[in-house]
Amino acid sequence: MFVGNIKNLRHVSQAFAGKRSKELFSPLDLTKKHHNLKEAAYKFTEEEIITKAAHYDKTMEFPWDIIKKAHANGFMNSEIPVEYGGLALDLLSNVLISEAIGYGCTGIGNAILSNELAATPIIIGGSAEIKKKYLGLLIK
Repeated sequence: MFVGNIKNLRHVSQAFAGKRSKELFSPLDLTKKHHNLKEAAYKFTEEEIITKAAHYDKTMEFPWDIIKKAHANGFMNSEIPVEYGGLALDLLSNVLISEAIGYGCTGIGNAILSNELAATPIIIGGSAEIKKKYLGLLIK
């Protein structure tokens, strides 16, 4: 498993070293769907997160209203396969969503995007039964 990831580690180290690999993406690699998704995610962030982040920082309340809207707009659980109720967006789409939401508020961003920490190992290694049971819960 690790040997297969050495190539990916090289890309990461090159990115942090300021070197550009031909295999890393650039803004020119974005499709129209990617551009539309990026615009929608930034619009959501500007309207729903940035305008309310200070309130949640002060009150320390959980931002349920924002979470529900992010879920309804497809910004949560977007990596879950279609057969389990997800959108099965590609990695670049998920990066664009994460970037936009993190721009607004990293705390609220963590609340919105933390399901991916639980979903990813299930998607990679879970049986069909486990995927149906647990990924389905994230979609509801």
